[in-house]
Amino acid sequence: TLHLERGAWGDARDALLKALQHGHEGGENARRREAALLTAMAYASDTAGDTDNARREALEALKKAPSFAPAAVLAARLEGAANRRSKAGKILDEAWREAPHPAIAKTMAALFEGESLERRTSRLKKLAETNPSADESQLLIAEQENALGEYEAARDRLEPLLTRAPRARTFSVMATAVRGLYGAEAAQVWLDRAAAAPLDPVPGADGDFHFTTDGWQRLIREYGDHGRLAPPPLEEVRTSLSADEVRLMLAPPVIPDPEPEPEPAVEPESLAGGDDITDAQILNNAAPDTAEEPPQASPSSGEETSAAEEPAADAPQAEKETAPSETSEEAGADHQTEVSESPVDDTPPEDTDKAKEA
Repeated sequence: TLHLERGAWGDARDALLKALQHGHEGGENARRREAALLTAMAYASDTAGDTDNARREALEALKKAPSFAPAAVLAARLEGAANRRSKAGKILDEAWREAPHPAIAKTMAALFEGESLERRTSRLKKLAETNPSADESQLLIAEQENALGEYEAARDRLEPLLTRAPRARTFSVMATAVRGLYGAEAAQVWLDRAAAAPLDPVPGADGDFHFTTDGWQRLIREYGDHGRLAPPPLEEVRTSLSADEVRLMLAPPVIPDPEPEPEPAVEPESLAGGDDITDAQILNNAAPDTAEEPPQASPSSGEETSAAEEPAADAPQAEKETAPSETSEEAGADHQTEVSESPVDDTPPEDTDKAKEA
């Protein structure tokens, strides 16, 4: 205990081994505690730049506890740096099979960072399939589906996770899927949920296990005694949704019909003089011209023409003596008859002479 308080991980391990020899310690708890002490020693060596010793200590820790995520992440990273990516991948697969952890997935993604998107997502899906029933595995697969643009598949995969104990990352992954399906506005409700949800309480969720001395002390005790990386939170924050709430939040947004464009206003035409057209002018222009032209006299009816051109003073007398007017066609056809049937001219000689002069 004193060695542990001082952060002397090597001395603490030696004390543990002596206790094992004398039967004071034993069982699974002692094995996990030794794995945690070896891992703390490996991270200290890595910080000091002694990568060979760090890799050896991390691999020895995995022999005691193959699922211990801090040891698996450090060992895989060091193996990958030594161009042993296949061995690094096997280490991560074994750890995920026993206890999926976000840092394991991040380390695997870093190993295949230079590969194509299809190659990298395929390897991460393979990692998740070593423990397909775990929520962490389903979440990892949904992230890869989003990366490939398979948003519907990601949405359907995440729905059951939202009814259990979703974390901020679960809501964020759903926001990405909804954004791909319906746009940024529809994804905002999921981003709001992610902001309100508690962060993942598991140590190393960001992929890093470089703790302080106090942090390592707590991790060694917690993993050795209970086989977990951290104690459960004192108060659980309810983040789960009912199935109906999930379906309602995932409903496609209603797109309103576009409003019809207004018809262009018709400007009234102006008259040639620049004056506005009045209603009377519009009516007059629209009405058909039904007036008939007056009949024209025949060129041969010289006497009728002369009578029509008499002065206005003689008009009453001429109206009495002149027969009712006829159409031009009838006048031409019956000219001879009109001449023969004309009444006797009783006009005084002087008036007759005046008419001839006119």
